[in-house]
Amino acid sequence: MVTDAHKDWSEYLPLALWAYRTTRHGTTEVTPFSLVYGVEAVLPTEIEVPTTKMLLDEAKDREAELQELEEKREVVGSKMEEYHRRLALAYDKHVQPKVFLEGDLVLKSVDTVMRKMSLPKWAPKWEGPYIVSEVHPNGHCILLDPDHGTTTGPMNFKYVKKYYA
Repeated sequence: MVTDAHKDWSEYLPLALWAYRTTRHGTTEVTPFSLVYGVEAVLPTEIEVPTTKMLLDEAKDREAELQELEEKREVVGSKMEEYHRRLALAYDKHVQPKVFLEGDLVLKSVDTVMRKMSLPKWAPKWEGPYIVSEVHPNGHCILLDPDHGTTTGPMNFKYVKKYYA
C-alpha cells in the first residue's frame, strides 16, 4: 500500500479510518460508527444496489432507532466498565508492592536513570547502599548515606530496591 518513500500515507488514511469505524470491536461488540450514528454504516456498493438490510432499515421508525441507540450505549458502557475491571484484576495479580522498613539497606537508582537520560553501556545503574531512615505511606522514603551522614530527598519506591549483603 504505502510506498517505500512513505509519503503517500495520507491517501490511505481515509480507508484505514473507514475500516476501523466499521469493524466490530471485541470489547464493545459493536462498531464505533453505530455507537455514534445509531445505524450501521452503508457500504458504497449498497448505495447503487440496495440490500435487504437497507430496505428493512428504511422501514424502521427513527424514534425507535434513537431509543435503541441509547440502550446500546448503556450496554456498551457497562461492557467497557467490566473490561476495565477484568484488566485491572489481571494486572494486580502480578504486581507486588514494595515494602521497606526503617533500617533496611537499599540501593537507589542513579540520577541519570531517574531523569530518563542515557548512560554509558557499562555504567552502574544503582548506587549505595543507603539506609532507609523514614518510610512514608504514600510510596516514598528518605534515605541516609552512611558514608557521609547525609539524607536524600524523598525517593519514590520505584527508584529504590533492597540491598542484600
